[in-house]
Amino acid sequence: TIRGPAFILIFLILVIADARSQSVNTRFNFKHLSVQNGLAQNLVYHFLQDSRGYMWIGTHNGLTLYDGVKTINFLPRDHDSTSVSGRFITGLLEDSTQQIWIGNENGINRYNRADNSFSHFAVDRPGVKKDTTYCVPLGFVTPTDLWFLDTKTRSVRSLNTTTRKTSFVSELNTTQASFYKCAQTINVWA
Repeated sequence: TIRGPAFILIFLILVIADARSQSVNTRFNFKHLSVQNGLAQNLVYHFLQDSRGYMWIGTHNGLTLYDGVKTINFLPRDHDSTSVSGRFITGLLEDSTQQIWIGNENGINRYNRADNSFSHFAVDRPGVKKDTTYCVPLGFVTPTDLWFLDTKTRSVRSLNTTTRKTSFVSELNTTQASFYKCAQTINVWA
């Protein structure tokens, strides 16, 4: 066993080496985003890093796109059908064609990169009605079928992104769930 001054010397070397390795680490870069430097709101619910490296940040008060240098906030604008349709972001996904999908309190939106606009998708209801309601995107079952939670009816529904039609999949008495796709099996955990 090591005693006395040798123990203290070894202990100090280990503490100094540990402190030095923690303070000098060039592999990591931390940046704090807040309302003061461009975030839509400080309370963040969802993150997505897309295939291009951009960070999508979903808050209770809008959507923020961060490119590593600057932020762009997307908020609903009255009488502008090309703006994001809601402030409360319920989920963010990217599909196999690099399209960004955003859930919010007024349905589902698809981001159009060409002009920073949004396409809106509402929920089909009986009687050929469209309903704007809280939708939580879960995941893509196929390249064109997006499953989401319809919190109004507490069910899983499918959005065909080509036809823009939604259809019932299953009841699910929840407002939050996780989606997992493995080979031919789809799991939704609530």
